[in-house]
Amino acid sequence: HSSDELQPPLIVATFIKLFAETDLKVNLFLDTSSISCVFRKTFVVFIGSPLMDIVARVDDRFLSRYSLQPDNAYSVDETNRNIFEEIKNNKTQIGGSVTNSVRVFRKLKDFPVAYLGSIGRDSYGQLIKRKLELEGIGSDLMEIQTENTGKVAVLLRGKARTLVTDLGASRVFPADEKMWKKIREASHIYLSAFFIGVSFATITRIVEDGGKTIAINLGAPFLCAKYPEEVTYLYSNSSLVFGNEAEHRAFARLHNVAHKDLAEAVVGTNNSHGGESRVVVVTRGDKSVLVVRNGECEEFEVEPLDQSKIVDSNGAGDAFVGGFLSRYVAGESVANCVRCGIRVAQSKLCGGDFRDYATV
Repeated sequence: HSSDELQPPLIVATFIKLFAETDLKVNLFLDTSSISCVFRKTFVVFIGSPLMDIVARVDDRFLSRYSLQPDNAYSVDETNRNIFEEIKNNKTQIGGSVTNSVRVFRKLKDFPVAYLGSIGRDSYGQLIKRKLELEGIGSDLMEIQTENTGKVAVLLRGKARTLVTDLGASRVFPADEKMWKKIREASHIYLSAFFIGVSFATITRIVEDGGKTIAINLGAPFLCAKYPEEVTYLYSNSSLVFGNEAEHRAFARLHNVAHKDLAEAVVGTNNSHGGESRVVVVTRGDKSVLVVRNGECEEFEVEPLDQSKIVDSNGAGDAFVGGFLSRYVAGESVANCVRCGIRVAQSKLCGGDFRDYATV
């Protein structure tokens, strides 16, 4: 090179400076002979289950009749399927964990985003598609003619909520070339461990293709028992992991990490799965949020809410994820990510709708 030519490190530094204030992600691919820069625009793909929530207030006797515990999540089976018949005339709303998170994310950040999932060709499905399209996230949903749209029984008892999920059409994920094009173009992928039961083959292909940041939610404690190897694979190949205390303790038990102290348990499981660069987030309701990274645990306090203002807890954890991710993909500090997540979750607890989040 002549003295007037930019040397490779200077080229890299110049491009990074030029694009530092944009939503472009810089990927550097190095070999022994050259440096090449590939700029990938931030594009976040959420993969999940668009569902219709049926919300009902119940008492302890109702939960006991179906052997359900407060603040837990279940898949539908023959022991609890009749719940949907009992509560069919109650309030309905668009739901699904990933659905809730992507709606919050879309309101907070104007990054390109796609939501991949399946609905039935029925009234619930059309309502979900129409409403999400108005929010800029429904156009990629796939219609499955042979299945009904999935639904969730959201059972509220006081401030606690119990979920029973019938995935319906969202059990089917026909990952055609159109879907894979979006997945390949993604800079970030977010999905729940519930997706293991839909298409673990899709998860493994995403991991094997590489070149993107994978963020996951542990979903529910029972998934660790139902899919131990698959949950471990997903955790091990993720850069960002969300979960509540019960979910993280279930994952720790799966790997024989027995600590009474939650932080020690999460640090231990993260370290044992190559967690040097992984960020692990533990939500604990109205208690502090724990963030584990680089072998250490940080604690972020949650400002107390006036209990009289809390409407219900359904979707608050999902809202936290959407808020956190909106800052994370923008490259902000973990502290800013957590603070945004907390504010959005508290807004949801107090009955705020998704329009409120644009000002968070």
